[in-house]
Amino acid sequence: MDTRTNNKLKGLLRTGDPKSLYRFDSPLNPEEVTPSRIGYPRTLLSTSRKTEKGRSVGVSTKVMYLTPGALCPAASPGCVAACLGFSSGRMSLQQASFARDRRTSLFIHERDMFLSKLNSEIAEHADEARAMGLVPCVRLNGSSDVDWSEVAPQIFRRHSDCMFYDYSKVPGIALRYAARGDSGSSWPTNYAITFSVAEHNTKRALQMLEVGVNVSVVFSGGLPSQWLGVKVIDGDQHDARWLDPNPCVVGLSAKGLAQYDQTGFVVRPNWTTRTKSSV
Repeated sequence: MDTRTNNKLKGLLRTGDPKSLYRFDSPLNPEEVTPSRIGYPRTLLSTSRKTEKGRSVGVSTKVMYLTPGALCPAASPGCVAACLGFSSGRMSLQQASFARDRRTSLFIHERDMFLSKLNSEIAEHADEARAMGLVPCVRLNGSSDVDWSEVAPQIFRRHSDCMFYDYSKVPGIALRYAARGDSGSSWPTNYAITFSVAEHNTKRALQMLEVGVNVSVVFSGGLPSQWLGVKVIDGDQHDARWLDPNPCVVGLSAKGLAQYDQTGFVVRPNWTTRTKSSV
């Protein structure tokens, strides 16, 4: 294994997806999950029921799903266990898990091929969206938390007519997004970030709201009107997060395994207990 591949594997984590080859009890080590061994992905971008709702606000979105949690350096235990990337709808199918692993393997082991394919699919999507009179949009981290502004900043320049957005639990990513208007900032003008709240980062969420970054929270038992004193909007209406008012809390309803969460990842507004928080 060459040095470049070894460095890419250093940041790879185990997934909570029980069907993935990157799971905790997998018979294969991460370096063994190669494209030549498990196959190459047919596509990198796909759609979901939620992204399809974007057409109601004039956007057409494609999303990329990698192995859930494997590339999420700030994921909490609750997030890893309940990720919609493997626990909801079609995401739970074995075929979908294999597809995510193949994309992840290509990203790790054959990065140039991965980026070439991604650029081609984004360009094709943008052409199709414009032909329908819609704004082309891409969510690169459907089930990952890769810092694309650092890993592949050329994507945003090459597809300047396309809007990109993501949710992230990485404070550094969200803070660089918050400073995007500052002199010397290299943050892409067509890339929006919403900070994702979990059981371990409520104080960070307060910080993000103070610097102008919206936050998303998974709720169970209905959406409250406010959270931490900030208005909550229904984030399940569509996924075009850059269109949200600022400041706001993007309320998402618990789905899949998240409905049974006991870690504090899911916020239950009617409970008298508060979720655990730390900086």
